[in-house]
Amino acid sequence: MQVIEKFEKEIANTDALEKVAQNYLFDHLWLLDPTWGPVGESRVMEKTLTAELKEIAPDASTGARIDIAYRTSTGRHVIVELKKPDKKSVDVDDLIKQGRKYRGAVNEYLRKQSDMGGLNGRKPPIDVVFVTAELSRTTDGDVPEILRKNEMQSFTYKGMIVNARRAYQEYLDASPSVSVIDDIVSNIT
Repeated sequence: MQVIEKFEKEIANTDALEKVAQNYLFDHLWLLDPTWGPVGESRVMEKTLTAELKEIAPDASTGARIDIAYRTSTGRHVIVELKKPDKKSVDVDDLIKQGRKYRGAVNEYLRKQSDMGGLNGRKPPIDVVFVTAELSRTTDGDVPEILRKNEMQSFTYKGMIVNARRAYQEYLDASPSVSVIDDIVSNIT
């Protein structure tokens, strides 16, 4: 809970929001999804995959700069793209295009590695997550469903806090003994 509260205080400053979120998510990926607990040995912040992108899309004008890339303990690869907080509304089609570019670059990078995921040459699952100031927009329907169909997700900066608090509370509710220990520790500090 201390991580959540500290993160919540630090993201109040919107000028530093993206960098603070990047640093917190790098160390605490579970703020996005509680099932993404312990992280495997592969963690990269601001990895540029320009060479890999050029191989799969030679006409691409820019590289693929990924804010955070992880391999979780379950072997899933997670790409986190933090959108600038001052960019209030992002079109879902733009997110999907960017997510596909990143996924393609990561796939190309992984293809060159010697079974980095320990999957005997099979393609590992790659999750693409966007963090935005506001919910993405579209004229074609339900944004979460559109992203889900493309194996992507989107959270807002503030939504991360709400989800993390809810997940932590569900954990405490399901674990009465942990709640008692948490109360004792809270009273000590």
